[in-house]
Amino acid sequence: PSHRPHPCDGRPMTADIVIERVAAPTRGVAVDQPLAGVSPPGHLVVEIGLHDAPAEVVAAERVSASLHGNLAIASGVPAGPGRWRVEVPAVLLETEFELAVRVHAGSDVHLVALIGGRNRRFSPRPPGFGALLMHQLGRAGSTMMMRLLAGHPEIAVFDEYPLETRPGLAWMHSLAVLAGTTTIAPGDEPFFDEVETTTANPYVSEYFLGAETLAAAHHGGFDRLRAVIAELVEDIYRPQQAGAVFFAEKFRIESAFAARTQQTTLATWPDSRQIVLVRDPRDLLCSRLSFNAQRAEASFDLDLDDDAVTGAPTIVHHLRLAAQQLAAFPDAVLVRYEDLVEQPVATATRLFASLDLDHGFATVRNAVEHAIESRSDRHVTSTSAAASIGRWRDELPAAAAAHLVAELSDELDAFGYER
Repeated sequence: PSHRPHPCDGRPMTADIVIERVAAPTRGVAVDQPLAGVSPPGHLVVEIGLHDAPAEVVAAERVSASLHGNLAIASGVPAGPGRWRVEVPAVLLETEFELAVRVHAGSDVHLVALIGGRNRRFSPRPPGFGALLMHQLGRAGSTMMMRLLAGHPEIAVFDEYPLETRPGLAWMHSLAVLAGTTTIAPGDEPFFDEVETTTANPYVSEYFLGAETLAAAHHGGFDRLRAVIAELVEDIYRPQQAGAVFFAEKFRIESAFAARTQQTTLATWPDSRQIVLVRDPRDLLCSRLSFNAQRAEASFDLDLDDDAVTGAPTIVHHLRLAAQQLAAFPDAVLVRYEDLVEQPVATATRLFASLDLDHGFATVRNAVEHAIESRSDRHVTSTSAAASIGRWRDELPAAAAAHLVAELSDELDAFGYER
């Protein structure tokens, strides 16, 4: 979109993002920006021309930019006939990155640009402390997992169920908004659509260009902002557990802001790790339907009138998100609900070892006891933990079970579930 000149036009800018590699795998695609070694401060700008590309690429309906292979973090906007522009805030980029740009035309997706480089705009936090993001699906044992983590002496958890406050992710979301806003047009309200209630931001105007304007006017300000917010999060967590090397929080991978908040967190604390907790999708659907009926409340992206048929697409979507996370982050630790319930000691030992934490017998025993003793009857929907495994055989209509298997065959194989 076009904008009126702003006070920083023409001001010298330092290249904060160093571009080292630019490739266009699709024939006829021109990558006009970024130029090698040059990028405006505050964010990475990518401009592509599709005029000479194949017809199915020229017909692109939208453009996305992804990190870690297929983790979409930004969307493109039309920049003229056959041209697209994507802006990626530097706060989302790790010290070294590779950005993939794809065009979407109906169900067809085409990789049109690969851009690799180094981010010098933000300084990561010192080693020795990081986030431990526990990816939750809802009704997959996340409460038990958080209590298990809270029982480990090297993991800090702010509080436990039913509160499970997440100050780290809340502040990282705030940082992504404050330091990550790209082009702002009149009427844009990027912070949950209510920016005026969140921060007195004078830059919500067509005269300003968000991060680029601030970066040019006050070089280094964003880096200090991230340091202040990161230190605040660390100050919240360090008193919770002396000697902790991680602070653990539940992370909703289906959230609309998930990728942006996740990437801001990982770029801030390079020592961060991730846990992907999954459950047999057939049992997951049964548990969600029972939980909602038990409380007479809609939750987990299901309505109260949903049944095994209408609720299945949500389960499919969430399991595919979990599989996407495992593919994007090879060092993420996969934990199955069934293993956590049936073999808690062995599962906890493997988990803590994978995270390079103390996994001695005494430490594991104490963590498992904490997880089991804290079990809330109000939170369960089956007669026992053992009865929650394989419940779909009695509760789920055969057609619904078959549909989930057909839709999630690859994910079932990847997670080790029978079809």
